[in-house]
Amino acid sequence: MRGRSQRLWIDLETTGLDRGKHGVIQIAGTIEIEGRTHSTFNYQPRLIRGDKISREALDTHGVTVNQIRKYEPAKDVFRRFVFMLRESVDQMDKLDKFTMFGYNANFDYQFLLTWWEKNHSPYFGSYIWYPPIDVMTLAGLKLEKVRHELRNFKLKTVAAYLGAKIDHERLHDAEYDIELTRFVFHALNGDTYDLFDYQLSQGLAEE
Repeated sequence: MRGRSQRLWIDLETTGLDRGKHGVIQIAGTIEIEGRTHSTFNYQPRLIRGDKISREALDTHGVTVNQIRKYEPAKDVFRRFVFMLRESVDQMDKLDKFTMFGYNANFDYQFLLTWWEKNHSPYFGSYIWYPPIDVMTLAGLKLEKVRHELRNFKLKTVAAYLGAKIDHERLHDAEYDIELTRFVFHALNGDTYDLFDYQLSQGLAEE
């Protein structure tokens, strides 16, 4: 519905860094409508014919080629994903779309766009506004004066700096990474109630 806040928080895990050559193996996130969680999702699509896999990506995600082969067919994931989006936006209304949020969001935006095209659909722009909102860039602005205190600007480093207790075994899981991204966003905006509530729900608060 146009005229309201419709946020698509999303993170992708991929088999490499080249969106034309590599594929998507996890799509996870949350849909927020007017600041309230509407739904969550976590898909693991198989690779599409022609997608390549880098050894570095397998090591990072802790998965094997045989495991990926057992994932849900990409065309079925695509169908379910689009159906979910249609529950909140009208693809026929050019002014009714999601605003996409992510950490290093353009990477996910471009990979999602390419994955969409590989599923033979030209209608990506009917669902998601451009540009995506990059929480990493927002963090760079908000933390400008203390940037020297962070050894790097990876999601886990920024989240930990802002008070999150990181579960290192879950890093590079899209479902966990997007929740850390939301954590960072709320922390940067001073949403202390949401931040504390999030920490409790995710087991991030100190005992």
